Formats: sequence, structure tokens, C-alpha cells
Amino acid sequence: MEVGNSVKSKHEQILELLDEVSISGKKLGIILQTVEDDEFDGRHVTLKGKKLKNFSSCSYLGLDLDQRLMGGAIDAITRFGVQFSSSRSYLSSPLYGELEEKIS
Repeated sequence: MEVGNSVKSKHEQILELLDEVSISGKKLGIILQTVEDDEFDGRHVTLKGKKLKNFSSCSYLGLDLDQRLMGGAIDAITRFGVQFSSSRSYLSSPLYGELEEKIS
């Protein structure tokens, strides 16, 4: 694709196309939505006043609302804060090792 005296690279063409798709999708109301809910039930969302099934969730196991995990997260936040802001190659939270041991 030529613009003036320059030829756009494949990378530039792809970025331009993605930008166009994003702008069009937002105008059509099919992407970049913000839910209106004050809390989630894991299965539904409210958009423009309508309660809808949420087919966009990445929570395949439904663990995002599991009471045990939420309690553990609250405990960890209370003990360590919302973020352990350090590179793991330098310092590691004790929770990481405990989690890796339980997962394995």
C-alpha cells in the first residue's frame, strides 16, 4: 500500500486494519463495553439496562467467585498488600512457593 512517496510495511497495514476494526466495533457497540453491575454472579452482565448471559468470560472453571479462593485472596491482601512489587529473580513472596507446592 502506497501513501505519498512511501510504502507502508505489513506491520503498519495490520495496525491500521486493527485500528479500523476497533473503531468500527466500538461504534457498533459490540466491543469495548463497560458493564453496569455493582457485583457479578459469574454468569450474567448488564449492558444498556439489559441483563445478558456472559459468553465472554475466561473463567472456564468458575473459580473467580469461589468463596474459598476469595477468602484466601482477602487473607493474602491483608498480610502482604495488593501487590508484591519486586522481581521474582530478586525477591519472592512466600505465597508463591506455597502455591506452586500445592499445585504440583
